[in-house]
Amino acid sequence: MKPALLACVDAAQQSAFIAQRVLELRDEGTSMNQIAVLYRSHFHALELQLELTRRQIPFSITTHPFFEQAHIKDATAYLKLVANRTMKSPSTPCAIAARHRRPGAEKLWQVFQSKSTRPPQ
Repeated sequence: MKPALLACVDAAQQSAFIAQRVLELRDEGTSMNQIAVLYRSHFHALELQLELTRRQIPFSITTHPFFEQAHIKDATAYLKLVANRTMKSPSTPCAIAARHRRPGAEKLWQVFQSKSTRPPQ
């Protein structure tokens, strides 16, 4: 399944979309144990928790330093680069530095560069 970018007017609309998508995936045969929603900070989850509860969708919250893992840092840096192709994002130095540390980051950087409209720096 590919990630999707959706512009929502507020947290309530975002939560309603996520809850609806969870139900669609369940109805299509995906096990609820195979569905995950990732968010950057715990305070982002409040509206979603309320919406899932309202729709009687079971959920559990697992808190751990997910975004501190090296491969997750690489992937989020890459996504930031893709979202801001002007290369003026604060994440650019992070991704450039990461590519010298880890093979996975180097692969992400190569993919980004091959799809970039700007020449490599």
